[in-house]
Amino acid sequence: MAKRPETQGELIPLFGPRDPLALELEARAARNVGDRKLAKLIDARVRLEQSESSMESQLGFTSRSLIQCTLPHSDPGKTVFQFRRQDPHSGLALELLGNPSVGLPYGAVSRLFLTYLMTRVVQTKESTVFLGRTWTAAAAELGIDDGAKSLKLLRNHVLRCFYTTFALEQPVAGESRTDPERSIRVRRFQILSAAELPRTTNPDQLAWSPVVHVDATFFRELTDQPVVPFQFDALKNLSGSALAIDLYLLLNFKRFRLDSPCPFTYNELMQRFGSQYAPGPSGRKAFKRHLQRQLANIRAVWPELEVDVVPGGIVLIPGPTHVPPRRLK
Repeated sequence: MAKRPETQGELIPLFGPRDPLALELEARAARNVGDRKLAKLIDARVRLEQSESSMESQLGFTSRSLIQCTLPHSDPGKTVFQFRRQDPHSGLALELLGNPSVGLPYGAVSRLFLTYLMTRVVQTKESTVFLGRTWTAAAAELGIDDGAKSLKLLRNHVLRCFYTTFALEQPVAGESRTDPERSIRVRRFQILSAAELPRTTNPDQLAWSPVVHVDATFFRELTDQPVVPFQFDALKNLSGSALAIDLYLLLNFKRFRLDSPCPFTYNELMQRFGSQYAPGPSGRKAFKRHLQRQLANIRAVWPELEVDVVPGGIVLIPGPTHVPPRRLK
């Protein structure tokens, strides 16, 4: 293993690798102290460990661009029709332009829908994706509760993704990112070109099922460019937090070509993920606390992940990705 960078202060090894027996014991301990959410995540990971074939069948895929630049974490509101996020390293920027009648995509549900959509396109090489026989079946595929409120929320997020225009802006190497006259490359596209979305009430009595059709530009993005594999079951188990989903996908993506420790400062991570936190020390403190809590949840479903918490940030240690090795051959 590569030598870890020296930092001021002692490393806090909160997220080192653990074996399945240690996970089971930790799940029991979490239940004993009343941390039901963490216990549930660890139990889910133990079940995955017991069936490698299940892990392989649940392989998901996502676009590298949507890992580097992510959606809003919370609802910006119906008075906000534009959102911009920029990768602090590459300078890649994502801009969303929404429809006032439905708003912008945000949160965990939009992320689950988009990753499921991308997974199905990569797997089938087809631009038409059937979400399920009914909305209840679609929710089950995404790991979402099938209550009436959840089904309406899922349909709403599909509509938000449908009506939103996405633009990816890539700066040209060697030019200043702050220069208004800088050269850029821009791709503008919609995720979906058409959709057939029945009502969510009495879904079993409907004669037709929810279907979406992927826009040609986005289809080429997924089929002509490299995509990032991940464990879809892990993502579903992290569906309670948009930050957990984003951080899981980022760490998995970074692990693919990581040969030396990779540091992330809290300021960088907040710029990448936390634009909706309050500015100033109180906002940074809240973001840091939330990030560390979601790291613990990620480690519950990915015990091989090794991350050091250091003063001012975290350090990702080289190791295996969260994809079964033989699927990468």
